[in-house]
Amino acid sequence: MIRRARLILGSTDADRDAAFLRDEFGLAAAEDGARFIVPAAELEVIRADANDASGLCLEVDDVDAFAEQLTAKGVACSPVVALRGRRSVAVTLPSGGLLVVQQVAGSARE
Repeated sequence: MIRRARLILGSTDADRDAAFLRDEFGLAAAEDGARFIVPAAELEVIRADANDASGLCLEVDDVDAFAEQLTAKGVACSPVVALRGRRSVAVTLPSGGLLVVQQVAGSARE
């Protein structure tokens, strides 16, 4: 029986990326500072161009406001785009990696 799912975010600068997720996204870190509990997680299987195309996607109520807040702090973000029927933005982590943030269906400016 599967008890829960864990997603591991590989990073060339794990300490800075963990601090970024804590400080800029407001995620509560576990005692070691490198793990975060994200409530209401789900696993979604989507059609992709290649197998093993997986990654982390965080959801927010208003992706435009979220991107504006991060941009105001000097965080690099892509333009907000519609992707598979969802509004999304790619946020650049301190390591240079990307993290996708999507708007929850049926909320805010959708």
